[in-house]
Amino acid sequence: MDSSLAIDALRHAIPDGQFSLRGTAEYENLNSSYLSQLESDLKPACILQPRSKQDVAAFVRAIQPFASKGDTKFAVRGGGQQPAPSCANIQNSITVDLGLIIAASEIYKIALEPIKLVEGLRCSFTLQPYPVSLLEKSAQNGGNSLGLNAANGPLVSVLLLSYWQDAEDDKRVLEMIVALEKIKAEASDKGPYWILRRTQ
Repeated sequence: MDSSLAIDALRHAIPDGQFSLRGTAEYENLNSSYLSQLESDLKPACILQPRSKQDVAAFVRAIQPFASKGDTKFAVRGGGQQPAPSCANIQNSITVDLGLIIAASEIYKIALEPIKLVEGLRCSFTLQPYPVSLLEKSAQNGGNSLGLNAANGPLVSVLLLSYWQDAEDDKRVLEMIVALEKIKAEASDKGPYWILRRTQ
């Protein structure tokens, strides 16, 4: 099964996507990171790492015509811990690795646990992708307020927003900022660099 046309369509639909192709160091790192050797033995033609729900939606729209006709198949890797072959990887086709999105979400949930009973606590967690095309366009119009450079893209901004009622809880809540550093470390380990901006 030749997945090249589907991969081309995906690259067009997600122009700044994190695509890893066979023969690259990033591909080898990702494909050898399964706990099960049965999964790592499979060699997809391409590994896509979505950075946002918009990337996931674009993937589904772009792959649908190929998958519905049986022209290509794909596998989805969440945690990648299942030992059965082909449940999180696929031979000669496309693997969608959700590791970056899942890792950031899990780190945030763990950081929230010690403070979830803080009076009046309201939190939000947002991943904002900045594709190269957007950064280039903003540079043409005088730049952007975050000072992001297209040469460093694509980038993802992580925004943790918290409100709480009592000033005496300030220290406890602000300790949650360690989640940002953990998310950054996880992203760096997996390849792409995420811009982190801390505001208090």
